[in-house]
Amino acid sequence: MNPEVAGTVADMASAFEQAPAVLAALEGPQLVTAAWNVSCRRIAGPLFGSRRDSQVPELLRQVHETGRPFTASEWRIALPAEDGSLPDYCFDVTCAPWQWPDGTPRGAAWCPRWTSPRTWRRARPEAPAAARRQGIGPHREARATRPAAA
Repeated sequence: MNPEVAGTVADMASAFEQAPAVLAALEGPQLVTAAWNVSCRRIAGPLFGSRRDSQVPELLRQVHETGRPFTASEWRIALPAEDGSLPDYCFDVTCAPWQWPDGTPRGAAWCPRWTSPRTWRRARPEAPAAARRQGIGPHREARATRPAAA
């Protein structure tokens, strides 16, 4: 594999769009969406829609302003469900500064990976099985609304 041969812009855009991960690039302190792939669009509404003041946009602003990357394991966030509840979801999060070719800040790139089942199993080994048997709890909601690619 030759790292100097990256393919066409269309090839790169297609790979980004179809990547089996949630990927987004947001520009400037206003977090204008520059690019997000299909996996990201599936969860972006709850993260960036009515909850503009949520922790995700604030994290992206911080990365953009400081120029320092952010990583976290099992980062917990409540996302609005269709029924109006706010179940908790857990993500491993990587957020990196996005820069112009001259090195000045442009925005932030974001890649979360859904880890709720792993987190809940470790935190409460008996809870997921009990919740599944009873058909209740965030475990059921998470499975029903899980991001397609994480």
